[in-house]
Amino acid sequence: MKKIYLSLILISFLAIIVACNEEPYNDEKTVNLQYLPNSWSLVKYEISTPSGSGTIVTTTQLDGAVHFVFNGDNTMSITDHDVVQANGIYNLYEADNTLELVEYTFVDGVEPEGIASLLLPIVVDNRLLIEELTSEVLTVSMPYSSDTRFIAYFIRK
Repeated sequence: MKKIYLSLILISFLAIIVACNEEPYNDEKTVNLQYLPNSWSLVKYEISTPSGSGTIVTTTQLDGAVHFVFNGDNTMSITDHDVVQANGIYNLYEADNTLELVEYTFVDGVEPEGIASLLLPIVVDNRLLIEELTSEVLTVSMPYSSDTRFIAYFIRK
């Protein structure tokens, strides 16, 4: 019985040593700005608003047909179902990982529809905080009002 007790203590001690040597879980999101020049498909957006008992989050799932194409020369285009809806210019502020849509124009002869016509007036001239940017994922957020926050989720096309 004494050997079993000592064996359990030894196994427990070894388990503690192994656990201490493991890498800690890192929940920080990665922002690597080199990945921004790409085509990004908008897959969902959320609006979060505090309420008396917590936060109300409204999530809108999208079909992924709206694409934001960021070029390396700070020009961009927005397509919906492979039809160019708008062209614009953006600024990237590396010091604070923010992105700003400086200007945009809807393409002549194309009637803007859907999410492009809804979101562009909201985000133009506002800085979007880049929450996550990897080779596959782009997440941006923006204060919408004093206590409401807008979050958009993209995947690389």
